[in-house]
Amino acid sequence: MKQGVDYNLLRVLILLNKHRNLKKVAFILEKTESAVSKYLAKLREQIGDPLFIRSSQGLEPTYLLLSLLPSIEAGLNTIDNALLNKVKFSSKDYDEPIRIAIHSVAISLYASDIYKAIRSHFPKPIISIEVWTESTELRLLDNKVQIGINFMHEERIKTIYQSKLIDTTLVIALPKDSPINTWEEAIDGEFVFFKVNDWNHSRQYFVEHCKKEGINLNYRMTTDDFATAIRLSIEENMLLISLKRLINTDRLKTIEIPGDFQSMFPMVSCLKLSNRQNPLHTQLENIIRDVIN
Repeated sequence: MKQGVDYNLLRVLILLNKHRNLKKVAFILEKTESAVSKYLAKLREQIGDPLFIRSSQGLEPTYLLLSLLPSIEAGLNTIDNALLNKVKFSSKDYDEPIRIAIHSVAISLYASDIYKAIRSHFPKPIISIEVWTESTELRLLDNKVQIGINFMHEERIKTIYQSKLIDTTLVIALPKDSPINTWEEAIDGEFVFFKVNDWNHSRQYFVEHCKKEGINLNYRMTTDDFATAIRLSIEENMLLISLKRLINTDRLKTIEIPGDFQSMFPMVSCLKLSNRQNPLHTQLENIIRDVIN
């Protein structure tokens, strides 16, 4: 048998063997008799055998074709079954490790609820919830992490798909007993700058906007640790520009930032682009979306 057999034409052999008549097969395929004859000629060349011999009873299959037909039919049936009966994904039976990476400022806010929600659907696997690091994008691409949760980043590599989970806005957070209650009062206070990767680490858009409007915020300290920023705010009566979603209002109060200074900061799920239709990733993303929303 020559290489390069056109497998799309193998169904023609099945029909010809069944009906032993070019005209009948042409009718079934909604083709001309001449077209079916050309298909047969092409198959004869590719397989290297006459395949059918004309007789008074119609087309008679050759010995080689009779020996090949059972395997051809079985192979075509396997393909049909694979296409028609997609393998069903069962979260109850899934037992491979599940790894979720969450941005450092959001992990304490969401990790527990995400774990409980995933566990209710996936009873068997070990579930790892880790902090998003510089290596997380590579781990997503290597399928070592299934889903990441971070802020939208326009410069993130295109092979990682970002899907918006929520929008969150900026607020000023400060101690509940602070005498400051308005934006106008707040801009004269002392601030702690909280540096957040993928949000304000490369450019301080809010600070830049304030400067353009003649507002120079008095930053007394900078930190990339959210717990430290919160503690300083409470203990030193300092103000903190933060995403509203991150603030625990049991400990701090917030002041809304005027719309002219406001921006949306989407939190997104991140996964390998080729895994968008993967049932495991789809289910995990839906679970996480329900928790965060």
